[in-house]
Amino acid sequence: MFQALGELAGSREALAHMAETEKQYRRLYPRRKVSVSCQLMWQEDQAPGKAVDVSLGGLSVMLHRPGETNREGVVIHIPQGEGIVLRARPVHRHSLVKGTLVGFEIEQIESGKQEWQGICYVPSW
Repeated sequence: MFQALGELAGSREALAHMAETEKQYRRLYPRRKVSVSCQLMWQEDQAPGKAVDVSLGGLSVMLHRPGETNREGVVIHIPQGEGIVLRARPVHRHSLVKGTLVGFEIEQIESGKQEWQGICYVPSW
């Protein structure tokens, strides 16, 4: 998708496509509500979590155990299909009664790209 839009960058078709997508979903990568178990790992620490919100560009994870999630290079394992491994960086953190909600921006999909795209798919009705 990026290459196709990149080739058309500056053209009216690309701008119209992006505007229509943002108009329909109010964002370039629409979010999808999910409830998927995951495991976060950074340096020598790890924590179980639950992905509650996903998109092609990022995800939000609910952590029930307080921990240091402000570090770069968090690896998120999602046991979906063959397994999804994402390298991400935290961009926001909210303390809630249920736990801590941490938003991550995906830096790289290390494995399970097709499974990840399937989880993130939002039908355009």
